[in-house]
Amino acid sequence: MEHTVKEARDAAEKAAKSALDLLGIGKSDPFPHLSEEERVMRRKLRAHGRQLGDIRDPKTKTQEIARLVEEVAYEHWHRMLFARFLAENNLLMYPDPIDPVAVTLEECEDLALDEGAKDGWELASRYAARMLPQIFRPDSPVFSVELSPEHQQNLEMLVAYLPREVFFASDSLGWVYQVLPDLPGEVHDLGLVHGDQGVVDGQIDPCLLGHDIRRGLRGHLAERVAGDNAEGLFFLPATPVG
Repeated sequence: MEHTVKEARDAAEKAAKSALDLLGIGKSDPFPHLSEEERVMRRKLRAHGRQLGDIRDPKTKTQEIARLVEEVAYEHWHRMLFARFLAENNLLMYPDPIDPVAVTLEECEDLALDEGAKDGWELASRYAARMLPQIFRPDSPVFSVELSPEHQQNLEMLVAYLPREVFFASDSLGWVYQVLPDLPGEVHDLGLVHGDQGVVDGQIDPCLLGHDIRRGLRGHLAERVAGDNAEGLFFLPATPVG
């Protein structure tokens, strides 16, 4: 799993950089062929990059994109990974306000065309983001970035390659975060873990961290259940289904 996640990080960053280069995010001026919609997206992404720490040169008007590349790469991979995690644990829900029902990745593939998605992975990721808006912020401009089909297919292959058992192991999610250079901000900022949970002697313990992330995710999902209970939102199992 560690090798796959590291490979996915590299692949996602290449995909993100390629997509941002096509929009000319780092260039001083937008490419002439960009549509008005793409120009608006470009401005939002440049502004978001500066918020992340990318520096704009006031003389040349060019801008760094390293931080933005990392953000786009991480969020796209993260969303796919959590889509599969939810699906494997029977927690990925079709968002019917009256009768929500758990769906598999295969069913997402069947539903994709009717739901206006390119494929099942895009639809599954969309459902995951909708279920966890505090983790995958719907207004974030990074999700407006479309990865090229070849890069997207490579990431889909990598997440699909992970053994199904990985998503039931107590340390699976912990390993995902341990192999990243820094513990992602979402883990602490959104309350998935607090303080030094999942940390032993200054080192991340994947088993403890995985347990804490699962518990935090269930807390977020449970809040969604309580908030939408009148609309008959789904029942959340107390433990993973395996």
